[in-house]
Formats: sequence, C-alpha cells, structure tokens
Amino acid sequence: MVQSRTVHMHPAAVMLAITAGASVAGILGMLLAVPLTAAATGCWGAAEPVRVGDGRPEAPEAPDAPHGPGA
Repeated sequence: MVQSRTVHMHPAAVMLAITAGASVAGILGMLLAVPLTAAATGCWGAAEPVRVGDGRPEAPEAPDAPHGPGA
C-alpha cells in the first residue's frame, strides 16, 4: 500500500475508495478514487470548525472605553 503512505490514509480507506471508484467509473474511477478521496479528506479537515477548549488561546477582551464624541 504505497499509495496509502503517500496520501496519509488508512489502507482500508484506500481499498474502499478504489472499490467505490471501480463501481462508479471503472478503470478511470479506480485511478482517480484515491487522489479525490485524499483531497476531500484534506478539505474536510481544513473546514472543520474550531472547538471550544481545543487548547488554543482565546482572544483577549477589549477594555471598556468611553463611547461617543467628547468622551
């Protein structure tokens, strides 16, 4: 499973992608299945929302300042 190491995917996910690609589009589907699955996985990971309490520092709150003209 050289391709699974290259795209950092579990070998079972690679086999599932190849099987699905073959059933949808034959040989061309098998060739495109792993790169498309890897791209979709990368996009999903990048689009995942930031969770509260994930270890990242929170933005500091702005101090209360007077508002309006002449304040």
